[in-house]
Amino acid sequence: MDQSIFIGDKDTFAYMRAITIRLNKDGVTIIKARGNHIKKAVDVSLIVVNSVIGVKVDNVSITSQDYLDKKVSSITITLKQLEVQ
Repeated sequence: MDQSIFIGDKDTFAYMRAITIRLNKDGVTIIKARGNHIKKAVDVSLIVVNSVIGVKVDNVSITSQDYLDKKVSSITITLKQLEVQ
């Protein structure tokens, strides 16, 4: 099952709910965004990490690719739920 959530024009809290549900279900979620939505992806991931106990940023990848003769930046943030001991 795909664990990716693509950040776009929806409300920040809609993404927070989706990420929290996916973390509770799968233990891992991947947040992806391109262009102007990168800031919202970072904001949402930090809000989730700071508000949900036992969640950490596992990996961050920033890339740039050619799209219609323009460079488009993209980000991939992996959030992981910590194991309960």
